[in-house]
Amino acid sequence: MDYKIVLMHNAENDLDSFISYLLFEKRSKQAAGNLLNDFEATKVILSNVAGRGCYMSGRCFWNKNLKVNKV
Repeated sequence: MDYKIVLMHNAENDLDSFISYLLFEKRSKQAAGNLLNDFEATKVILSNVAGRGCYMSGRCFWNKNLKVNKV
């Protein structure tokens, strides 16, 4: 079963900070692009297995910033 991956606000802020750091401090478009590509690929993988290890509320005990919703 596929799940919709919902990125919590603080996790989204962290991702933005990492991307900004790579772009502006390290001046590496390639590293920032790779991070985004890996992030999107991870969301696809999680959408297939996210229900394992998550409570009925959708909160996952292994990542408090991740919440999953059935599509």
